Order: sequence, then C-alpha cells, then structure tokens
Amino acid sequence: MMITDFRPSVLFLLVGILSASASLFLVEAMSHIRGNERFQQTIEFSTIAEKYLGRKSHIILQIILYLALQSVNISSIIISCQVFFPFFWSVSFVSAHAFRVWIQH
Repeated sequence: MMITDFRPSVLFLLVGILSASASLFLVEAMSHIRGNERFQQTIEFSTIAEKYLGRKSHIILQIILYLALQSVNISSIIISCQVFFPFFWSVSFVSAHAFRVWIQH
C-alpha cells in the first residue's frame, strides 16, 4: 500500500485528537469559574467567552457563532430542496418547467 492511502485516516485521527483536547480545555475553563469547581452551575460557552475574553470580544464571538449556525441552516435547506424537488416532480403528474431556468447566450 502506498502512503497516500493512509492520509484520510491520519487526518481523521488528528481532527479527533484536536477536538478532544479542545473539549478538555473548555471543561477546564468551566471548572475555573468561581462557584463552579464541581460543576454545580450551568455554564454556557458564551459565559466562558465573556468571562475570559471581555465584553467586546464576547460580542464579536457571539456574532461569529450566530453566523456559523445560520450558514449551516441555509446549507441544510438548500440540500433538502435539491433532494426533495426532483423526487417530488418525478412522482407527480405536474410538469416541472416552472422551476427550470434557460440561459441563452
């Protein structure tokens, strides 16, 4: 076997290790908040960001988080539509010409 056959496996392993260590760092940061040494409170990611990064960075982080979540929602809607509409029009008796776009040069 060639070395290139192992690249995806090595990459998955590396991403798994990085994700696990990031999760552990987040849990450790949660435990260092006063009154939450034994995880008595419910602490969210945004609370940690505000505590350690400050107010301005917290707002910027919230905006980035909301934009990331919204981009996932939009892409999921697009993928669902790409799967649903061809299936719907293939099993129905209605012509799908209204959804086609013809570009002439």
